[in-house]
Amino acid sequence: MIITEDIEEAVRLSAQGEEVCFAINEHNRSGIFTVCYYELKYRTRKEFRCIRYRKTKDLLYWWLKTVSLLSFGYLTLIYEGPVRT
Repeated sequence: MIITEDIEEAVRLSAQGEEVCFAINEHNRSGIFTVCYYELKYRTRKEFRCIRYRKTKDLLYWWLKTVSLLSFGYLTLIYEGPVRT
């Protein structure tokens, strides 16, 4: 499984058939909302099915958690907490 923090790379790799996990951190948290744009750019409907949440829990986390639960296992959300550098 490939873990990436770049949303464009995640969509491109999943379009190529790779198993991808998108890592959300403090700097790329709004990138999750550009998935549709990159799916159109790469002409694909394949999407990554794993998200690693690497920041403190906030409204976005709970929204993704709800989507994860409602998807019945299609989307996996993994909470890792803030990454210290």
